[in-house]
Amino acid sequence: FDVQYKNICGAYVQLTSEYRWGTKTEYNYSGAGVNALDIILDNAYFRLNFEGLPGELPFELSAGRQDLLAAPEKGWRGWYGEGWLLFDGTPYDGSMTISFDSIKLRAKGEKIGLPDTTLDFIFAKPADFDERGPALRYATASRDEDVYALYAITRLTSPFQTDLYAMHRNKNKTATFGTKEDPTLQTSVFGSRISTTKSLLGGHFDCAAEGAFQVGSLHPQAKIGQDPRYAGKRVVRQAYGAYGWIRLNANQEIPELKPHVTFRFDYLSGDDPDTEGTYEGWDSFYAEWPKYSELLIYKLWDGFGGLTQNPNLGAFTNMYFPSIELGIAPSAVKGLSIKGRYRYLAAANANADEIAGFTGGPGRKLGSLWQFYAQYVITKGFITHFYFDYFNTGNYYRPNDDAWFARVEFLYMF
Repeated sequence: FDVQYKNICGAYVQLTSEYRWGTKTEYNYSGAGVNALDIILDNAYFRLNFEGLPGELPFELSAGRQDLLAAPEKGWRGWYGEGWLLFDGTPYDGSMTISFDSIKLRAKGEKIGLPDTTLDFIFAKPADFDERGPALRYATASRDEDVYALYAITRLTSPFQTDLYAMHRNKNKTATFGTKEDPTLQTSVFGSRISTTKSLLGGHFDCAAEGAFQVGSLHPQAKIGQDPRYAGKRVVRQAYGAYGWIRLNANQEIPELKPHVTFRFDYLSGDDPDTEGTYEGWDSFYAEWPKYSELLIYKLWDGFGGLTQNPNLGAFTNMYFPSIELGIAPSAVKGLSIKGRYRYLAAANANADEIAGFTGGPGRKLGSLWQFYAQYVITKGFITHFYFDYFNTGNYYRPNDDAWFARVEFLYMF
């Protein structure tokens, strides 16, 4: 539901329901309040354009429960950058919602001497409640978490877009999770991203790169993973991460296939066991979503827990991986596109969990990930796709059982 009064103010409400066919979720989540059969208040926020008011200040304000996106009009793909750090504010419900309870003030750069630039000032409250419900969530402690961000986007370097950002994440209370713990922490991240806004070299070349450095502290009451060294101490965090990719297109040379190839490399730092007073593990902030793989999000976690019952499932950290992707869109089958991708994954550092025998494997190779994606537009508004992941595990794991994930989807939009 979207209403707008002239160019001054408006409001948006979005309701969501996710029914898991064949699953009696009201029994599984008894006492939890909201469950998968309920109607969720996904978005509920108001907008105010100060330019429509006396004084014509160059600001736009949105406040309430909203998806934090650089371009909300594009839907969830209007994310900041690639959603590398700021995307999903509700990690417990899969992809059902991504909203934050937040306030965002956007300054329009052309009105303050910064043409082709926007500045977003953000405050969000991802958690502020006492949850003593289901065993699959935090069971014994209150949660209090907030985030502050300044995000600048400029196209002064056209045909490139440059993003600059600073964010601070603050978890004010230690939360226990069964026998595990999510400690209090304060993490600040400073980063930038540069990307092409249109294909270069006659439409044959696209690229992007992003990097960030994190500083802060954490205070675990018990231990990090299997490592007892940090228990009861305030530990300094110093972490870094980066990725870059280039895509080569041959649409003009081979129009019957429209092929492309993408080369990519990602690096996310892990804890160095030789630095007892410093924790180098990358904090994924609000990016615990399957940005790399639907399968691996079930397997990856950060250092603040064990293999099971971990609140930080999907924390991509302590790893590096080169990737290559090949794709085609054959003109003989209108509406069909096919992609194949290979990733080689390895641990960036020998962390304390490895040393303690937590993973059991003697090496650093996480494994090889093979991915396949095919999408077909049946007719306008009716789309289907097939997605498949196969993970050939390496010597980081023992036993090294392989794993796979598959999905078929039919999507009708009206």
